[in-house]
Amino acid sequence: VFEIGYSSAIDQGLGQLCELESLADLTIEMSTINMLYVIQLGPKISQISSIITRIDLLEVEFLHPACLEHFGSLPNLKQLTILNPAIIGDDLFLELPELSQTPFPKIERLEYEGPISSQLINYFTIF
Repeated sequence: VFEIGYSSAIDQGLGQLCELESLADLTIEMSTINMLYVIQLGPKISQISSIITRIDLLEVEFLHPACLEHFGSLPNLKQLTILNPAIIGDDLFLELPELSQTPFPKIERLEYEGPISSQLINYFTIF
């Protein structure tokens, strides 16, 4: 997924993936996407949550733990890569959602390169 502005094609594409009954292993790569938009994609991602095993986030914008919450609940996610994100703090949210106390239940590999906030460190390590 490469996104500069909103596109309903992303919603439609994610929605159609659940129709591929023989698909058992899915890698999602998102480049330069606004991670606040990813929060809105949560329902579409939930429909295919059992087949997502890897997510690569490349130079995404507005990265915050709240934006990762849908990914953190994926039951079979084994690898998460985040490279060169633009991070944000809590001050950009009017109300922060409650985050999972046990995100990424099956993660085997977490690769992170670039600026990081204390909120992200806590999300990846304390929980």
